[in-house]
Amino acid sequence: MNRSRLAVLTAGAVLLVATVLVPATALAAGSGTLSVSPATVTTSSGTFSVDIASSTSGVNASGAAASVTFDKTKLQIVSVAKASGGESWDAAGASWAGLPNASIIAAANAAGKLPAVGAYLTSGAMPDDPPQALITVTFLVVACGDSTIGLPVGPSDGEMLDGTAGATYGDPIAVTSTSGAIVNPCGQQTPDVGSSSANITGTVDAGFLALTCPPSTTIPLVRNATNTKDLTCQVSTNIVWNLNANDPKSGPTKGHMTDGAKVLANPMHVLSGPHAGANPGDPPTWDYDQNLANGGIVGAGANTTNIALTLSQFGAPQDPAGNYGIQILFQAVNGF
Repeated sequence: MNRSRLAVLTAGAVLLVATVLVPATALAAGSGTLSVSPATVTTSSGTFSVDIASSTSGVNASGAAASVTFDKTKLQIVSVAKASGGESWDAAGASWAGLPNASIIAAANAAGKLPAVGAYLTSGAMPDDPPQALITVTFLVVACGDSTIGLPVGPSDGEMLDGTAGATYGDPIAVTSTSGAIVNPCGQQTPDVGSSSANITGTVDAGFLALTCPPSTTIPLVRNATNTKDLTCQVSTNIVWNLNANDPKSGPTKGHMTDGAKVLANPMHVLSGPHAGANPGDPPTWDYDQNLANGGIVGAGANTTNIALTLSQFGAPQDPAGNYGIQILFQAVNGF
């Protein structure tokens, strides 16, 4: 057993740093494959999950790691978890490295790439075939159009270790990968004003604040009515903070939902802190009512808090039919 290499694996934050310690000619016998299961997903909206799995030929495995690439304009990661079940690395009692938190997932969604997540055994091995599930990744569909889930191979990406008893235990083996296909054809738009997706992003202020908001949400739109959609953001901190909302685009359409050509007549508002109207039947009042044509503070507080927000969009009678969207940038900033 190559105990020195396993010591590196157990101490390191990245599973397969061992590969930088040996030349390519030192690869152990056998080979490994990383794959997406199911290999093809057909979807049009909502969320779906895929497993990233490993398999070997001619050798058992003592470790596996995978990074994941995806089209960030069409998909966003909701969660990443250890794959469960009998044919999985978690069932074998492996140790883990690189399981992401909310901040890492947010960075992955901005980059279109999830950093490597790995599992390894300090003793024992995963058998060759059938494929052993490593992680389960849940995606949210944010736009139509076919795309690919990729599994890059190489240092700090897709790697595997030999699990054969003897001197080569823990040595790297040659790895190939098979991508997954996401089939999501763009269909015809439905009549009337339709529905729209609002992409939600979060930022971190100077390392002191963490903000987690839903990556996207849909607000049904009806003409001649005020349409609303509730969502919740979590501010994680131990200081006083303000929450700002802004439409990052500029010009006369700032704050307005658009389909790229047509624009809704009225800007969207972000509301928080509702209070009952003065008289029965009166509409509620709000602590914050921010017109996204201007942008600004939509909430304030201290320490870790879940803040309830309401998106408000009036559908004017003259608004043309279409599938509209807007990007809202939420930022938590130091309130001092």
